[in-house]
Amino acid sequence: MISRSCETCRINLCRRLLYLMAIVLIGCDCPCDMNRFDANARDNGYDVVLVANISGNQEIFILDLPSCNLNRLTGTLDRDCDPSPSPDGRWIAYTSLRTGIAQIYLTRTDGSETFCPFPSDRFDCKPTWSHDGRKIAYVSYIDQNKEIFIGSPFEPNSSPVRITNTIRREEDPLFSLDDSKILVRSSLWGESYLALLDTFPCEPQIFTPAYGLQHYASWCGDTAVLFTWFVDNDSDVFFKILPNGSLINISHCADAYDYDPEPSPSGEYLAFVSYRDGNRNIYMFSFDGGTISQLTTWENDEYEPKWSPDGNLLLFIRSDGVSKDLCYVDIKSGDYHILTNGLNCEQAKWILK
Repeated sequence: MISRSCETCRINLCRRLLYLMAIVLIGCDCPCDMNRFDANARDNGYDVVLVANISGNQEIFILDLPSCNLNRLTGTLDRDCDPSPSPDGRWIAYTSLRTGIAQIYLTRTDGSETFCPFPSDRFDCKPTWSHDGRKIAYVSYIDQNKEIFIGSPFEPNSSPVRITNTIRREEDPLFSLDDSKILVRSSLWGESYLALLDTFPCEPQIFTPAYGLQHYASWCGDTAVLFTWFVDNDSDVFFKILPNGSLINISHCADAYDYDPEPSPSGEYLAFVSYRDGNRNIYMFSFDGGTISQLTTWENDEYEPKWSPDGNLLLFIRSDGVSKDLCYVDIKSGDYHILTNGLNCEQAKWILK
């Protein structure tokens, strides 16, 4: 049992009481002014899973489109975060501290079933699905380090397999589109770089320069990677064809702090976040013409871009310093829709209905 000071216990008790009071007073899944906000939101066959901060506690919700109704998926007294929807849209994998230690949980999107597929005495977090929906990769704190495990949640009597075992900290696993490789961020002595696993288990193959900070990585097809490289007090978005292709600076704007690249499903565009106009806005790079255009122009912060699976909509978070609300932009029409009002949300992702 973890020992805590009296002051910490008092703070946690107050937080839990406030959380329970919020549930009682609300009397529904969320405050009424959050239930319906944009009646013109589009039904494109997808909903959104997100994390919302309710009275100081993180919970997972599913936002129905186009009604904008918020449906609570978790309701524990402890933190639930890092939602990862299964490819078929039936399950949400996530991190939960409901037992006092972080574990991976799965909940059906209709809320009818919840279970812990990989129970352990370690701190396990940040699950991500393989594209065939059969496996989950996640981060586990073991031997005072971060390592990657893979488990099969629906195979009876199967145990997770540890696929990394190095002196570095491995995290942020991401399956390639054909599930044959896993991209990870590897850190050592204050610097991080990107590495590739092409057999499980194996020694991660580092393929980026071993200096600076490389993060926010994503696959671009099965043979190329996009990522952010922070070095010399600035960051840009880079593109690299694996394994030995040249590094190409895509965003290349001095002192702009470009990061979080998100390629469109068609491979035509790349959305990313930049401070190049003084605010944190979202920009779009065209692979066809090599041009960069600004997608959001509000004076607030806009970040965490996520493409819809059909590539027509771009989801993002807009923060005014008080609340963090969910929005999307229709790439073809240029229309913007604000989906929540006054809700502190984050980690939003599209999910198949």
